[in-house]
Amino acid sequence: MNDSTKFRVLILKFYNNKCPITNENKIIKLQDFHIISDNNVNQIISLKMYNNTFNGMLMKKDLYENEFLTFKFTFDYKNYTIINNMFVNIGIIVQPNQSSSLEINKYKYKKIKIPYKTLYFIRHHYLCFLKKHDLSINESFDMTINDIINGNLIDNCGDIIMLIN
Repeated sequence: MNDSTKFRVLILKFYNNKCPITNENKIIKLQDFHIISDNNVNQIISLKMYNNTFNGMLMKKDLYENEFLTFKFTFDYKNYTIINNMFVNIGIIVQPNQSSSLEINKYKYKKIKIPYKTLYFIRHHYLCFLKKHDLSINESFDMTINDIINGNLIDNCGDIIMLIN
């Protein structure tokens, strides 16, 4: 089994074979993906962290390709609710002045259950979304994730980025 197949199997299992947004469960219609893409390896993420399942997500394929990849929406990184030490509920932010024909509009008030450790990776998409749409950004883009040690996200200087219990 090659690395991409292993990754897909892990992500499908991680998300119980369904999109956390739409609840689509037909495997052929689901896309597994890295939240922080491979073209960012060694710039903002180490290869080890790129392949970490917390950098992965599962989404209905056309929603991912047409709306998530093109920053029509992102997850509301700053507003989430802790469910337990493993999961959080997080909302969705839709691009301002966007067409009502977007599929994501059906789910824009839904809270999505994701693994807590996925928040750091979601943060990157959130910041790129803000930058792309010229929305206010009060955070730095320069935090690089290098490792997870004892459940904590560590940057390339060995400092803790996010405490995770």
